[in-house]
Amino acid sequence: MEKSCIDLGFVDEPENPWSLHRAYFPSKFGGKPAWLNPKDLPNADKLCCSNCAEVCIFLLQLYAPDEEMDEAFHRTLLVFCCKNTKCYKKTSKCPFVILRCCLPQTNSYYPPTAPNYNSEAASKSLKPVEDFCNVCEVCGCRADKKCSGCNKVSYCQRSHQVADWKLHKITCKGLPQNGDIPKMSELIFQEMEIVMENCSVECYSDKSEHESDNDADNECESDIRPSASEELETVLKNGSPSMQGVSKDELVKCLTNEGTNDLNYQNFSKSIKSNPDQVIRYDRGGLPLQCSKQCPSDIEPCQCGSERQFEFQIMPQLLCEMKVDTSIEGDTIDWGTVMVFTCKANCCTDPYSLELAYKQHFDGNETAASKI
Repeated sequence: MEKSCIDLGFVDEPENPWSLHRAYFPSKFGGKPAWLNPKDLPNADKLCCSNCAEVCIFLLQLYAPDEEMDEAFHRTLLVFCCKNTKCYKKTSKCPFVILRCCLPQTNSYYPPTAPNYNSEAASKSLKPVEDFCNVCEVCGCRADKKCSGCNKVSYCQRSHQVADWKLHKITCKGLPQNGDIPKMSELIFQEMEIVMENCSVECYSDKSEHESDNDADNECESDIRPSASEELETVLKNGSPSMQGVSKDELVKCLTNEGTNDLNYQNFSKSIKSNPDQVIRYDRGGLPLQCSKQCPSDIEPCQCGSERQFEFQIMPQLLCEMKVDTSIEGDTIDWGTVMVFTCKANCCTDPYSLELAYKQHFDGNETAASKI
């Protein structure tokens, strides 16, 4: 067993809602994107799912500046996910879109000095994104369609206009308001802060380490394990993935380490034990924590020609924050881990460059995001 220091991300309520405004370069989950470059937003076509072609919904973003590159003084990674549960089948393409945006310290959108993080002033001093381009009332992405009734509200696609009509028709048609009006659409996730902490984590590399560690502290899940039914109930309550398409018996065996000698799964299980609430593992240039024996076989290079390197991964605990259906029957949003690979050269040829994601399941299946 070895120890290394990486950054772990945890979801938490923001102390002040305005702290998630783009003026403060936030790392966050849910809500609408805090666009780093508010002018050159990607078109909806760039955010379409590789499976169903629907526009993906904003999932999270990480502020990850590159201190060694002037052009990437400000650097944000954004993750969008499809909400169509059929797109999470193990045979489907990866239903995620990854974008990377970089800006130099001196730019047209932010002052060169850091904002006062204890004051709301910075968020009020910046122009709203709507001053640069039309954005969708529902998801916050670039929009090229307007409501024909009032010609004031924009949408990126018809399905979002339909989803918003129940709320918008009140102002569009001047109808009387009955009760409280929700502040945001049910299509997007509840906005939360992602707090990054540098942590010392345990790394397990081979079978002998598992065996010696089990003998030493008797803490491995396979040594002090509840009954299969209790384990299954606990996993589902905690929002872990349902592993769609897997029978109940197979699911129980996998989650309790019965019937599997996959050291990657054991590494995964033991490595997250000390920080079970982690939703992000960030280790740019490092190695991802695999949850099964099937690893990405070929990492597609960046459009600039440079190779891509691992940067961060999304952990299954995030499913709990997404409030997704974790039924073991039928289709549902589901993953073991989602690994994100970004351009090693950190090219700045596009305002929002497409990067690559791999979705890996606990039973060894993986799907790669197609290059759009």
